[in-house]
Amino acid sequence: MDEQELIRRCQAGNLEAFEPIFRAHAPMAVRTAFLITHDWAAAEDATQEAFARAFRAIGSFRIGEAFAPWLYRIVVNEAKRAARRSRPAATSVEDLAGVPDGAELGPEEAAVGAERRQRLWVAIESLPEPQRLVLILKYFRGFSEVETAAALGISLGRVKSRLYAARQRLKALLGPFEED
Repeated sequence: MDEQELIRRCQAGNLEAFEPIFRAHAPMAVRTAFLITHDWAAAEDATQEAFARAFRAIGSFRIGEAFAPWLYRIVVNEAKRAARRSRPAATSVEDLAGVPDGAELGPEEAAVGAERRQRLWVAIESLPEPQRLVLILKYFRGFSEVETAAALGISLGRVKSRLYAARQRLKALLGPFEED
């Protein structure tokens, strides 16, 4: 059964129809929330609350539109709320959602990769939140610019502007990565 049909069933009050939607989106939603909160427990709580809010608001979803941007708007807002409530200590880059830890690489390559990821994450963390959020959704979540705009509730032009500014700032902060 496709996602749009499951959503129709949810809109008709079928709670069980929401379970496959949850299973399909929850892992990436938690990782996205983690990139905002930097705390796995807070990310899981924010994701759980986001899915509860999504189910309560499912009647406002328009069938035929992309579901993921609608859902991630809720996830991002819940993660931002959770991040404001508690700001944990810095997170290691290896903990970042889905970022490989270099286990299949040799020790030297793994160390260089970890150092580069650490530098990149520190630079991303230094960006203003609006720029950081568009980077997270576009590059870590894989949303298109249109989906990112929908998820954040901003215009496509604003997404492009923030992405450009974020990339320029990262270039200034990081400079070129040397190739070995």
